Amino acid sequence: DHGVAAPLLLFTGDMGFEPNIDAATFLASDLFPAVRREFPQAELRLVGRNPGRPVRRLEGPGIQVTGAVPDMLQHLHAATIYVAPHFTGSGTRTKLLEAMAAGLPIITTSIGIEGIKVQPGRDLVVADQASDMIESIHTLLASQADRERFGRAARHMAEIWYDWSSCLWQLEQLYHDLLAEKATAC
Repeated sequence: DHGVAAPLLLFTGDMGFEPNIDAATFLASDLFPAVRREFPQAELRLVGRNPGRPVRRLEGPGIQVTGAVPDMLQHLHAATIYVAPHFTGSGTRTKLLEAMAAGLPIITTSIGIEGIKVQPGRDLVVADQASDMIESIHTLLASQADRERFGRAARHMAEIWYDWSSCLWQLEQLYHDLLAEKATAC
């Protein structure tokens, strides 16, 4: 046994959204079989609403498609690694922030971290090729110390940059300035 008895890879998001369908398909079809060869007990869980036929048909040995769930936290806490192989799409990915806040080690792509303040190699793993992604998954599954280090770093970044209390003061100042302008204009 190296690493985790039954490691769980997790990917979350709206499974009806094209970039998420692409990521889920790539993860289940291109990455997971190679992970399973090295870690036969590994499981993959695709969690999120609107899984249509393209995502539903990914379900199979070791691969679970949940559909919408009442509580995302239980899935985040059950996971060993969060994998988000995004090659398309844009905008800040709140699901990545959720995984960071849950203290999960994360493997994603350059596109996957667009708009998020993180340092690849310190806060999470960035891999843009299937072979690099597979190697990164194997490395993290084999090393609890690496998983813990990346998990702590991700959680730390989520607390520093994305905690509500640190985000809201900027909004509070903006509203304060806008109200002051409105008062002087009247």
